[in-house]
Amino acid sequence: MLKPVLQRLGDFVRHLWIAILLVLGGLVGLWLGDDFGLSWDEYRNAAVGEDALRAYSGSDDYFSNSSLADHGPAYFMFFTATSRLVHQIAPGWSLADGRHLTNYATFLVGVLFLYHLCLRFMSAKSAGMAAALFATQPLLFGHGFVNQKDVPFMTFFLATVTTGIMAADRWKQRNGSRASFSRHAYERTLRLEWDALSETRKRLLVSGLGLSLLLMVDLFLVGTLFKLGGSTTVAAYDGQAPSLVQWAFSRVATDAHKTPVKAYLEIYQALFVNLRLAIALSLAVAWLTGLGRSFPTVGERLGISWRRLFDPRFLASAILLGIATSTRQFGVFAGALVSLHWIHLGGTRALFPTLVYWLAAGLVMSASWPFLWPDPLGRFSTSILRAADFPVHTTLFRGMDVGSNALPWDYFPTLAGLQLTVPAVLLVLVGLAVLIWMLLRASRRSSPIGLLALWIAVPTTALVLRVLPAYGIRHLLFLFPPLFVLAGLGIEVVMPRLRPIWARAVTFLAILLPGILGIVHLHPYEYIYFNDLGGGVSGADGKYELDRWCLSYREATEVVNRLASPGATLGVPAQTNQIEPFLRADLSLVTEIEQVEAADVVISCTWRSEGDWHTRDFERVYEVRRGNAVLTGVWQRTTPLDE
Repeated sequence: MLKPVLQRLGDFVRHLWIAILLVLGGLVGLWLGDDFGLSWDEYRNAAVGEDALRAYSGSDDYFSNSSLADHGPAYFMFFTATSRLVHQIAPGWSLADGRHLTNYATFLVGVLFLYHLCLRFMSAKSAGMAAALFATQPLLFGHGFVNQKDVPFMTFFLATVTTGIMAADRWKQRNGSRASFSRHAYERTLRLEWDALSETRKRLLVSGLGLSLLLMVDLFLVGTLFKLGGSTTVAAYDGQAPSLVQWAFSRVATDAHKTPVKAYLEIYQALFVNLRLAIALSLAVAWLTGLGRSFPTVGERLGISWRRLFDPRFLASAILLGIATSTRQFGVFAGALVSLHWIHLGGTRALFPTLVYWLAAGLVMSASWPFLWPDPLGRFSTSILRAADFPVHTTLFRGMDVGSNALPWDYFPTLAGLQLTVPAVLLVLVGLAVLIWMLLRASRRSSPIGLLALWIAVPTTALVLRVLPAYGIRHLLFLFPPLFVLAGLGIEVVMPRLRPIWARAVTFLAILLPGILGIVHLHPYEYIYFNDLGGGVSGADGKYELDRWCLSYREATEVVNRLASPGATLGVPAQTNQIEPFLRADLSLVTEIEQVEAADVVISCTWRSEGDWHTRDFERVYEVRRGNAVLTGVWQRTTPLDE
């Protein structure tokens, strides 16, 4: 009785690091969550989330939005719903503040999963320190509140990989070592298992396999069922289909004759392609399941075990993969990493779990992305092509505007080296040396080491080859978790060499201090952080992007609320949805350049290059700045319009 209690107590003490970190992080989120401005496309993403929620009740509003192929709305639906809940609990918080708190909570979930991933490589203390270093990076902390796309994707990607590794670890614990059989012994065992089957079961297996093969041949080669379905669609359009089919067609296609029959045939073709794939996968799973139950030796070799598939870690990884892919198409890479890990460890025993894994993830992705519903396979392919050929955007890098399709090879290493704190950069470099050493002596049991290397190497190579488009460090946030695993490996090397406990404590505080100070000094613009290697924010001004999303609009708007006379006109030569939630009710808001030039007050975001307003009868009365970098200016009219 005492041993389990002591073991649980030991586990609690062992994981005390992460518990304290998450509690402190939650308190910080509640304290600071209502300080942040809106990102450039937050309002639009929230509207998509609202419309997507209504799509499940039959509304077509979602499908009228633009850019539906860019990414799915799974997270947008979630942060839209939770923002309403936060607003109800704390009416003083706006819906935007509620969304930011949800973003940050998602970031903290990522911190928890990073800790669990680190445990696979190091002690709990080092893992806790790595998680704390990750959580206190100003760049990540700031994005954690305001970035409703890349931070959730980072968390879902990280959680997918971590739970996938945890599932494989549990399978190894349950399975233990398996004796290998010679080919002769294996064939003999199969014959014995076949002889042990009843005649009825033998017939069912053979007939089931035969019918499945015939169906596959027809679905993918002959096309008899496809032609039959097409002719039935035409008959239903003409009102001559069998009664049940005609009733179903009439329910779906009201006023059918207002649309040409060709359109219905195109819809049918898309549905058939997806239905064919679903039938093929379902038959494969069903037949393999039956085969595994009838031949335990085959079931063992192919990993056919539904008890294994109902492991919570397996199910969680599949669900998270579906959501990650719905958030960003590149989420499939997380599934690829997990699948490679399983196959590397289990060989053929991983084939069946991997098949079910991708099938479950595809169902979750389709269910959470209404854009895919009419044609899941075709539309997801369109989305992949859209992501690969995304319109060119420019980004400021070393003082020059660089296209997202022409990034230099050192784009990510340079920004990571300048936008992480200096201690984090040094620890990552130490951890990289450790990783290389581990790879050189890697064995079959060290699969996660190779997984970590692939996680970093494949996307960075794709970036260099210009296959993966990016126009800001935010698009590459999913690469930071493995970097902080490396930092944890660096901590694991450095800390044990500091003998006195107080020396370790002082060193750990010194490691965290630059990030904490950066958060304090830059708040609420932590996401513009640059370390001392880049000269801080002042040194980065004019060389690298700072407030690209113009989060500083909120502070500037609050200044206007204090300065502007009743009924004054505020001009903003850009979109206004970042201004409206915070603007005083009696003030008018205009965006057309002629109206802006006639306004009483103008807000001008520096990154958007919205003009030097003192040349237009205005004077600057306030600057939102950090260091020498001016993020947004507030300009007030000095000359009456009638002069």
